[in-house]
This record gives sequence, C-alpha cells and structure tokens, in this order.
Amino acid sequence: MTQFWSTRLHLLRAHAIERSQTRGSYNVLSTLKPRVEDSVTKLNISKEQIQLIFNQHPLVKRVYDENVPKLSEQQFWSRFFQSRLFKKLRGERISETDPTDIILDKYLKADESGNLPRDAHVPHFLDLAGNEVNNSQRQGNRPDLDMRPSSVEKVPIIRTLNSLSEKIMANVAPADGEADGKTGEDGTYNELQLRDLRGDEEQQRILLNVKDQSRFFSSHSKTAEDEQNKLFAQQDPNQILGQLRGDLEQNLPEGGAAPLGRLVEPQEEDDEDQQKFEDVIGSRANLKRASNQILEAIRDRRSQTEGSGNAGTYGLSTALYDRLTLTHATTTEFLHQFWQAFLSGNADRAGEVASLVESLNRAMERIKSVAQDAETERQVEVDRLKQHAREVLERTGRKLKLNLAGVAGGEQAVNRLLGPTIRALETALAKYNQALAEEMKEMPSA
Repeated sequence: MTQFWSTRLHLLRAHAIERSQTRGSYNVLSTLKPRVEDSVTKLNISKEQIQLIFNQHPLVKRVYDENVPKLSEQQFWSRFFQSRLFKKLRGERISETDPTDIILDKYLKADESGNLPRDAHVPHFLDLAGNEVNNSQRQGNRPDLDMRPSSVEKVPIIRTLNSLSEKIMANVAPADGEADGKTGEDGTYNELQLRDLRGDEEQQRILLNVKDQSRFFSSHSKTAEDEQNKLFAQQDPNQILGQLRGDLEQNLPEGGAAPLGRLVEPQEEDDEDQQKFEDVIGSRANLKRASNQILEAIRDRRSQTEGSGNAGTYGLSTALYDRLTLTHATTTEFLHQFWQAFLSGNADRAGEVASLVESLNRAMERIKSVAQDAETERQVEVDRLKQHAREVLERTGRKLKLNLAGVAGGEQAVNRLLGPTIRALETALAKYNQALAEEMKEMPSA
C-alpha cells in the first residue's frame, strides 16, 4: 500500500488542496433562469440559493419578512421573480411594459443596503490613486460618465454590479490585517521605511561562562563506562553460577525438566469441540444466524420500496413539503441573524434585535400556517377514504375497517419535522423576554 501511494503523491496533494478550498460567494440572481414546460414558466430554487439572496440583498429579506405569511412562500417567490424589483436587483433596465405588482413595487425606491456593516477605516496618508481620480484637468471641469451623479434608472447595471461586488467582497477574509488608527505616527513611519536598505540587525546574545566544561562532553560517559566494567571484573564467577543454579532448582525442581501438559491451554480442546458443533449444518446457532440474515434483508428491501413513495415526504404532498423546507431554511436564517445581534453586546443594535424578534414571531406564524394546511390536506385524504368505504358498503354490503390513525401527514408530521426549529424559536424569544425584563427592572434604579 505504501509503495502504491508513493508514486501518486501528486494525486494526494491535489485532492488535499481540492478538499481544503471552499467555493466563494457569487451573484446568485444572475444564475436563476426560468424554463418553459408545457406552456408554463417554472423555476427551481434551493434553500442555499435563498440564503445567498438574503445575504446579498437584505432588501429581499425585509420584503419576505413583511409579506409572509400574508402571502404563501410559493406566491411570494413567484411574484418576486416576475416583478420589477427582481429586474432592478439584477441590474436590468425597467420598461413600461413590465408587469406591475401592488406589494413589491413599493420597495423599488427603498434602501437596498439594509443593515450592512460599515466599511473599515482606510487611512489615506499615501493616496496617489486619489490624486489621479481627482485630477479633472484632462477632461475639463466635467468628470467622467461613471463619476457623475445620476439617477438609479439611468445606469442601473453599473450601480448594481458595484453594490453587489462590495457585498461579496465584504464577506471575503482580507489578505492583510485592518489598519489600526491607534498607531499614529509610528504606523505611518513603518509604512515609509525602505526595508531593503536596512543592514543586518545585531543579534542580542547572552554570554554564558561555564567553569567546568569537561562534564558536559563524552569524556564523562566514557569514565562511567570504565567504572562499571571495573565493578563487573571484581565479581566472582563461581559465586554468580551458584546463584543461577539455585534459582533453577527452585523454579524447576525436577532436574530442570517440566511436563509439557502444563504448558497446554486447558480450554483448547473444549474450544475445538465448540467450533465443530457450530459448524454443523442445521444446528440451532446456524439456523438463528440464517433467520436473522433473512429478516435483515426483508427490512432493507421494505425501507427501499417505501422510500420511493410518500415516505420520503412523511405523508405530505410534494408542494407542501417544499414549502415546509423553504420555511425551515428562512427561519434558520432569521435565527442566525438574531443570535448574532443578540449576543454581540452592542447597545446600538438594540433596535435591530427588536426588529428580528418580530421576524421570529412571524416565522412562528408561518410554521403554524404550514401545519394548518397540512392538517387540511390530511383531512381531505381521510374524507376520501370514508367516501370510498361508504361506496363499497352501498355496492357490496361489506363494511371496510378503516385505520384513519395510520394516515400520515397532517399537523403532527409538521410539528415532528420542525420540532427542533420550534424549540429554537421559543428559546430565542424566551431569552429576549428575560433580558428585556431584567433591563426594565434596572431602569428605575439607573
């Protein structure tokens, strides 16, 4: 095995590099392209793409939070991808022929930046590029087209791409550290230094004066070895041989001989008999092992056949299960934003925390809405089974025995699937209410 991989080290290195690299953020809206099937426009979107949309466009997260569950998830995303707001965020020009939307058109002039972090402080002590940009003598007093202040509708693609590029680069780890404004003149002096012209720095060494250095070298070990040889030379060989004979007679009293029967394991013959008994065809142990293998194969086959039906969606329809998955993804994103703001300890983000608490309450309402629709869907299936039983009774006179409790889906399935998410919402709201109550108690004393 070692010889095999020794000739393929380049493959191992390439695999390690591939595993260590992670895909960066990208413009997710530009990758979403609807397709037409049977004269119907369809568009598939995953929960990862939804999270990227929320991260890159905080305005979309705000629109979603304020209008769902008034609108269902499918209705919201269907109207969003056909709206003028979607074209604006993609950087496309909005025309008069584009369809209007009463709800989404209100956000066309809203602040697209949302709650983005502020830019880091960049010192301009050495800013030669700024002098080049501010030099307007080359083109007269009027700046270039890209530098002119204009409305959003005139140059949408440039503004959109610049804004999106800033958001994507804000999430990339910087190659160098942030500039520290506390260094002052020392930091500026370090920037101006020409390190290539420096000489070699003098090493600060501490001199150690050792008086007796001989004991640190090999002469000491050689002296110890000579002393040990002298001790062995002084011993009497006859005395040592007598001690060895006494030890042998004490441990082996029969003239140094030992019966071989004592050296054999007493359980060896019993183990061989047991192995022969287990290998007998038709024995009880073999029959038990065979029955266990057959039952295990039946269980695996049953799980595979059930996985191809509604068992994968836990009795829910495909549309409702997709809606549940989308609700779970968006709720997880709001929880992530809440805990980041709540645990930051920044008093300036108190308003943001209060807004996120309202979003968590609306997320709980969305989960309840999905549970109600799932229960309605299950009730339709129960009514269909009852109607079928009545038809069979009228036609044949035979009464069917219905197992209505075995009908999957409904509110119980939703609560079981989203149980951890519901408990996470309750925990977040309880922590916020507890912190708010403690703050209200401290208000009069302050």
